[in-house]
This record gives sequence, structure tokens and C-alpha cells, in this order.
Amino acid sequence: MKNNNLFINRKEELSFLNKKHQSPRSEFIIIYGRRRIGKTALIKKFIRNKKAIYHLVSRETEHDQITEFHQTLNNTFSELADLKDDWEILLTNLKKYPNLIIIIDEFQYLINTKKEILSRFQKIWDESLKHSSLMLILTGSSIGMMETEVLSYKSPLYGRRTGQWNVQPFPFQESRKFFKSYSLIDQIRSYAILGGVPFFLEQFDPFLSVKENIIENIANKGCVLREETRNLLREELREPKNYFSILKTVAHGKTTFNEIVQHTGIPKNSVNKYLLSLQHLHLLEKKLPVTAHEKSKQGRYFITDFYFDFWFRFIFPNETFLEQNYEQTVHDLIWPKIDEYVSFPFEQICREILLVDQPVYTKIGSWWYQHHEIDIVALNEQKNIMLFGECKWQNKKMDKSVYERLLEKKELVRWKNNNRKEKIVLFSKSGFTEELKKIAESENIILYDLKKIKKILEKF
Repeated sequence: MKNNNLFINRKEELSFLNKKHQSPRSEFIIIYGRRRIGKTALIKKFIRNKKAIYHLVSRETEHDQITEFHQTLNNTFSELADLKDDWEILLTNLKKYPNLIIIIDEFQYLINTKKEILSRFQKIWDESLKHSSLMLILTGSSIGMMETEVLSYKSPLYGRRTGQWNVQPFPFQESRKFFKSYSLIDQIRSYAILGGVPFFLEQFDPFLSVKENIIENIANKGCVLREETRNLLREELREPKNYFSILKTVAHGKTTFNEIVQHTGIPKNSVNKYLLSLQHLHLLEKKLPVTAHEKSKQGRYFITDFYFDFWFRFIFPNETFLEQNYEQTVHDLIWPKIDEYVSFPFEQICREILLVDQPVYTKIGSWWYQHHEIDIVALNEQKNIMLFGECKWQNKKMDKSVYERLLEKKELVRWKNNNRKEKIVLFSKSGFTEELKKIAESENIILYDLKKIKKILEKF
């Protein structure tokens, strides 16, 4: 049985919306975020037991869209039935219902049909709705379009909104609540595979093992997740072939610009254009060492969504084998590499845990220089404190060699070298050797094993 219809948290988002609803003035709110992130579930939770009109925009002609909106209104306000099918007339007539909430979901489909709709909504707001007590909420799943056409300085709607919220994936501490019956190890594995998108998390059956879920709910040709990544990208990208090549390359650890050019065979100028597009769509993120200047050339590219990363690492390259025997492909080609794959998401989870347990750092990330890398580097820029950490997701206990290598690497990090206080933390899936525990006690090193991580998470 899957986790369907499970609504978790979103307390901050609901608090924001409820405060806006309690405002005595009119409110014009933009809610946006990638597909499957749970915007509609959030909105429906918010309007429960409130006076509201919810309308989901179709992908039809403008005539059909306004007709459908009119029908939505008629279901609640039958007295509006005789009005003309016109956005201005219909919306203006809603002024007479105090404290009404109007939600137009997937607003980007209206823009796609007729871009002039933005100017029309500007006029409707300025001349009518602005002077009412209602709350207008526009939502959108195309992040690029919402940021460019609705939120940008050039948009006709710029300066009209009274609030906005970019709905984000869940962090690990929220995602794990979808799998309360799992061990912490399997909760971490599930998050590393699915990320924090509610729809993806709902596809796993908590009564199956992680491996069984990969077989039945990812690799199986008939399941939703098998094609979800491809379908979502086709929604956003006109020529997906080269984008797919870049994303597959990054998923396999080729993360610098030159590596991407070399392994995709795409010309440099074109690669740069594709990378900018993927960043604009929030599918890729360019990261720098935590101490680097923003103009540094040490940038590396990472896929922002764990499930996209997993799909391009294991599903997309193995589709021929999956067609022949998906269960055997998982057994032979995917599951044996799963813990190697989990290592990188585990680093992100460790940073999340660290900021909860030691919330004194103003900046956190990783650090690299040539072939040297440190998993966690955190800064307290006011107190000149620098923290160094290593994370190991492996089946043996961490020994002192990891600590000794970290001591060597930290000396290469340039940041207030003559005037900084240093701290060391170590995270390990399988715990620590007795020798390392003794060193940690004498050197004031903080050790995090799964038992300690679980205690921290249980505070939420």
C-alpha cells in the first residue's frame, strides 16, 4: 500500500497563507514550484473550511479556459451564471463576496494560450480587485515561466503581488516521515533515491523493502516513476536530447564544464547555453567551494533533485536491459551500486543534521581544490570559526586514517588562516573504531553515528 494522500508538515507555508488571509486588505499571492512538489495539496489544505473558489487551468483554447472558469464559479455562485464569459467581468463580480479566496492553479497554461492575459490581470487587479477584501492566488509549475513572465521586473504583474512563495522539496527530516516503519539506513537510502518531492515519496510502498520498491515502483515499465523524469523534462525542454546527455554525464560524476564538454561531445558554446537553461529551470545547480569567491572558476554542476540524479545514473542508461528483464537488471546492475550512490546524498543529510545540532554556522557546503576534497566545511563568519567534516557511508567502521587525511587537507583551505578557530566533526554509517573514539575524546572531535543522528532527528 503506497503513501497516497499523506499530507506532511508545510507548517511554514500554511502559516504564511493564513496570515495573508487574515489581513484586512486585498492580497495577491504567487505560489510556484516544480511539478509534483505538492502545491495543489498545500492550497487545498489551506482553503479547507474557508470560503474559496479553486480553478485548475486546462491546456485548451482561451475560449474553453474562460468557459471552464465560469462553470467553476457557477458551482458555488449560481447567481453569476448569466454573466458573459470574460475574465474582467467574472473576476470583478467576485468583489461582492467578502474575504473570498480565488485560486487559479497552473496559471502558466493561461500565459501559454495568450500572453496578453498578464496585462488583463494587471488591469483587473489595479482597477477592481485591489480595492476589495478578497485574496487572489496564482500558482504555477513552470518555474522558468513563472519567474520570467510573472515575477520579473518586465512582467505587467510586477509590483502587484503582495506575497510569493517558492514551494521547495522536503528536507530529510520531513521525507523520512513517509517511511516510519523503515530503519534509519533504509530511510536514508529512500531519500537518496527519491529526494524530497512528495509525489515521488508517495510512490514507494513502506511495506516493501527499498530494493523491492526500486523493482516494482521505478524499474517496472508500467509504474509512474519509470517515465516521470522524461515526461517532466519534455514539459520544460524543446530539444531534450542534448539536455539528457548533459544530465546523464553529470549524474555519472563528470561535473566540471570541461568534463561535460568532453564526455557529451557538444560544442562549448552550446554546452554553456544548455547549462544556463538547466540552471534557470532549477534542474542543475552550479556550486563553488564554500570559501571561494563568486567569480571563481572552480565551479561544479550538480543535479538538484535526487530522483533525477538516480534516474539518469541508473534508469536512463540501462533502459535496454530494463526492457528485457527489469527485475534482473535491478538485481545485477543497480542494487549492488546503491550504497556507493547513497554516499553523496548522505553528505547533504549530514549537513542538515549539523545545522540542527550546531546552529551557529552562517555558511555551509563542501570544499575542493584540484584532487583534494572535504565533505563538509562550515563557517561562522562573525566569530571566525571554521568546521571541517568527513562523511562515510560504508560497511566498515571509520578509523583514524580518515581523521589524519582530514587534518592534512584542512591546511590547504584558505580562510582567515592566522585568526580562525577550528572544529572537527566525523559522520559514519557504521560507527568508529575504538582508537578513533579515544582520539576524538582527547581532541574534542564530535562523532556522529546513526544512533546519534536518529536521536537528533527524533527531536523534530
